[in-house]
Amino acid sequence: MNTGLKAVKSKLSHHKEYKVAKLFFQMAKITLVGTGHVFDLSMAMKSVIKSRKPNILCVELDEGRLNALLYKKRGRMPFPYGLLARIQENIAARYGVKPGSEMMAGIEEARNCGARIKCIDVDARSLIDRIWKKMTFKEKIGLLFGSLAGMFAGKKRIEREITTFEKSPKEYLSKIGEGFPIIKEILIDERNEWMGNKLLDIAKENENIVAIVGEGHIPGMKEILEEEVELEIIRLRDLREIEKEKGEERKGKEGKENGSQAHVTISYDLP
Repeated sequence: MNTGLKAVKSKLSHHKEYKVAKLFFQMAKITLVGTGHVFDLSMAMKSVIKSRKPNILCVELDEGRLNALLYKKRGRMPFPYGLLARIQENIAARYGVKPGSEMMAGIEEARNCGARIKCIDVDARSLIDRIWKKMTFKEKIGLLFGSLAGMFAGKKRIEREITTFEKSPKEYLSKIGEGFPIIKEILIDERNEWMGNKLLDIAKENENIVAIVGEGHIPGMKEILEEEVELEIIRLRDLREIEKEKGEERKGKEGKENGSQAHVTISYDLP
């Protein structure tokens, strides 16, 4: 937690209003789920939601992106936004899914549990527009070349990048900041703070919250939330392991069902 925030908390700690707010936070539990929008994680996400039974599901989306996801409609997009969307689509295709399919699965399961859905992200179009305007020419060229390389990245390279991030998230994000300081500042750091504080506001009125955010936001949001609420964190690697287990369970069930059907057919054909 940064020193400025600690100083403010120290000054506020004697006030009655602060103590009441702290009590609200202590009653709330947030399950922070780190996802990858290009992976097949639908069964894992449904399992997480079903087992936690939240009264509210918070998603790393704005209203526009939520509607696009729900109703499969997407209007004209500014160049940088469209480029990033195309990269996600290309990578997701390598894993046999569409971007955001795991988010959609989580939303469907949350509705089955009677949970409300809440968007906690900033407007993506204005965000990307602001990033593009603030970036230096060097950063823009680097982003374009990096994006083109990402369009053709194979699964092995993607898995290597994930492994590198998992070994040292802070170091990985720091390196992004060295090459693309504006992207790290606005796309990662500012959104961590925005979404973390939105969750704290929601925690004042909800006791059981599940929040689905990109894996890259987990380290920064953890710092904001961990001293305020009961916090459970499910990482991307955990989701992928759950997905693998669920896939094996489904294959086992299908194998048994096929065996049972074959047995019935053979028995029927006997004289």
